[in-house]
Amino acid sequence: MKKKYCAWFGPVASLMLLCPWILGATECNLFAGSANKTSDAALMYTAQQQINASDYADALTTLSSVSATTLNTHAGLLLTATANAGRCGLNLVNLASQVSTMTSGTSLMQLMLAYMAGATSYTNCKTAETEILAMVPAQITADDYVFLAFIELAKIGAILETSPSGADPTHAGTVAASFTPCTATATGIPDAEVGEIGVSVDLALSAITKSGISFASSVTSVLNKVCKPTGQIDCSVTTASSFTAPELLLLRTAINTSDLGLNTCPGTMSNLSCVCL
Repeated sequence: MKKKYCAWFGPVASLMLLCPWILGATECNLFAGSANKTSDAALMYTAQQQINASDYADALTTLSSVSATTLNTHAGLLLTATANAGRCGLNLVNLASQVSTMTSGTSLMQLMLAYMAGATSYTNCKTAETEILAMVPAQITADDYVFLAFIELAKIGAILETSPSGADPTHAGTVAASFTPCTATATGIPDAEVGEIGVSVDLALSAITKSGISFASSVTSVLNKVCKPTGQIDCSVTTASSFTAPELLLLRTAINTSDLGLNTCPGTMSNLSCVCL
């Protein structure tokens, strides 16, 4: 596992050092003492410093003053996505460490529920996802795809943590005994959020594949249990409302079971007693 971890941890860690990458080392030094504090380049530098200090809300405020032209570049989209992901609750290095050491007794969704226990909304994760996907495809790097995969994992955790019913209403990082993922009732989860979880599963697996980087097998194996051809869900869907009713039930089953989900029904997706009908 350690060798696989090293293969993709380097690109992930590099995302935390965006200033030299985005602006260049010379520009980074110059902007520190620049008289022009309102230029796009200076504002981008300031936002990067705020991100480095985990001041994500302030970084987003700073970026709101950057021109649309600059924000829509690869560098602008990446920096804004980084701020939004941080605002959602994603710490790349911390999550990479937890995923790499995930034990066999913990499912991916259980891990993400615990990791995102302090989340108050998944909106910023969704925005970060949108910003990465808005990049010109030819400019998206392996680093970007790894970043997107982690955004999607964090988004899944944030959805479960902040669902109207609340899989974890006490924010203790563990699923509530009353949670019933097979339903959209007061103790269940709305179809729209189930669809967003499906989108995250799809995008995470696609991003891992496109990155070309050896990823934790414990992540890819469980995602593949949901997606065709080994699973039963069309993993080319990237819009939550595009999942069919049967696919939503299959996603609810995935959330319900121990393969990928919260183990609210002790068993795997092949256990008929755990299938949501």
